[in-house]
Amino acid sequence: MNKRIKVLGGILFFICMPELLLAQGIVYSERLSGYQLKILEEVNDARWTPRYCGRVFFKSADPLGYAFEMDSMVRAHAQDMANNNLVTPIGSNGSSPEDRVSAFGGHLNLVSEIVFGGAESPEQVVNEWLKDAGTCSALMVPEATHFAVGRVVVKESQHSAYWDVVFLSEN
Repeated sequence: MNKRIKVLGGILFFICMPELLLAQGIVYSERLSGYQLKILEEVNDARWTPRYCGRVFFKSADPLGYAFEMDSMVRAHAQDMANNNLVTPIGSNGSSPEDRVSAFGGHLNLVSEIVFGGAESPEQVVNEWLKDAGTCSALMVPEATHFAVGRVVVKESQHSAYWDVVFLSEN
């Protein structure tokens, strides 16, 4: 696994390491579940690499922090999709991604969202996202500073896992 260090606004990020540490003393590995930590590593590794998403070129993007305040929201939306066997940004109650983020976000704004039904492993999921121009662009958007991810694994369903990922920026 590559180990990279990047400094942004006085915050030191260790990218793609087993424990993602911020100089501010936050130990991500203690606050995130295994899949969340792994997808944070995979997403930040993907953002580090300049790439084309379809016909649009994206430069290397800054690493993302985790938006802990959005954690219950993305998990709830992933569960809602699993309960209804649908992959959609619109909740069963009619809520849009913007509605959900503004209800939970406080200081964060929605930049993009990826909803996905399919693979269970973070590596497979990020690889699938990078193959599609739309989800690749959502992942690479340079305005994003944070993200949150929820996953629900369902064995007897159309999809083995339902994912909701939001990419956010600070107000």
